[in-house]
Amino acid sequence: MGYASSKDETLRAEILPYLGNAYLMDKDYKTSARYLVESINLNRRFDNKNGVLLALNSLGELYLQQNRLNTAQEQLLEASNLSRLLKNDEQLLKNYRLMKTLDSIKGNFDNAFVWQSEYYSLKEKIDAKKIKTHQSQTLIL
Repeated sequence: MGYASSKDETLRAEILPYLGNAYLMDKDYKTSARYLVESINLNRRFDNKNGVLLALNSLGELYLQQNRLNTAQEQLLEASNLSRLLKNDEQLLKNYRLMKTLDSIKGNFDNAFVWQSEYYSLKEKIDAKKIKTHQSQTLIL
């Protein structure tokens, strides 16, 4: 029973960021926040840094939508650092987009421009990598 319980918790930790994000897209902020905070706690307990990262970006987005700008910034800065540490370009791209929005709302337009530049630079890098991968796979076929 202990093994199944631990396995269930591990699976729950993996699923919760996606569930929280789904409720966020539906603008059910209370349910989304509950799942995202639980996700962060469980994923930290299991040392699942990618799960923590997904939840932090989504929680930052939630607080941004609620105009809780300082709280959003805290989540997004932690997610930004974790994205770089994990070399998770997709989450870093999302983070840049959210940080640009945050600084735009705060009226920090110079910072927003920097985030936007970082976003497009990283997006070009990701797109180029995808094209190269696609070309390599085409050559193999």
